[in-house]
Amino acid sequence: EVLREAVAAGLTVCRTWAFSDGGDQPLQVSQGKYDERVFQGLHFVIWEAQKRSVRLILSFVNNFQDFGGRARYVQWARDAGVAVNGEDDFCTNLVVKGYYKNHILSVDTNQQHDQRSLQRRPNDHGMGTNQRDSLSSRLLRENCA
Repeated sequence: EVLREAVAAGLTVCRTWAFSDGGDQPLQVSQGKYDERVFQGLHFVIWEAQKRSVRLILSFVNNFQDFGGRARYVQWARDAGVAVNGEDDFCTNLVVKGYYKNHILSVDTNQQHDQRSLQRRPNDHGMGTNQRDSLSSRLLRENCA
């Protein structure tokens, strides 16, 4: 309903979260482990945007500890015995960066799997496999260098 009204008002691009590593219903419940029900919610948002030709900007992490954020990745590394100093290690520690890379790939892979079933629906404006593959590669290069 909200997305339909936003499109009617001229919305063509929208930002949404492709993460939640904390709080009541996290997408990533622990490092590398996901709640499939929450993934289904993300699929729904992506599908609804595609139906309306709205381009999505997917955010994969933030700085808010209530939703996990960078601090959660650093904590997962600390829990695994990695020597980390603080949240800034999100940008420099190879293990933490690896966790983040894996999250982007997990979201993309899960979306590709769901996309196969979506492609049977009429008016699918989803990305083709080659576009998704290049999207993952570009995201990793830009965000996890």
